[in-house]
Amino acid sequence: MSAGRSVLALTALAVATLTGALVAGTLPRLRQTRELVQAAAEPFSRPPRVSVVTARLASTDAERVLPGNTLPLLEASIYARTTGYLKRRLIDIGDRIQ
Repeated sequence: MSAGRSVLALTALAVATLTGALVAGTLPRLRQTRELVQAAAEPFSRPPRVSVVTARLASTDAERVLPGNTLPLLEASIYARTTGYLKRRLIDIGDRIQ
């Protein structure tokens, strides 16, 4: 009967060790899950945060930079007003001539 008692004692010790390891591994995980649920529920318990700005008149020469590109609705080809080729150009657009 001594062998039976020692097997029973070793089995009880193994079960107690496994139970202790299971509890030691599960409790921190449960605590972490509870803290996570509380942290996730906290923003919903408070009123929402909003930004408030007092409206005031802006100066009339204030420049606004807006994102985007401007493109023409229709594209037009622009050609020179002369036929043939120019050998040289003596004046430029906007020059005063007589």
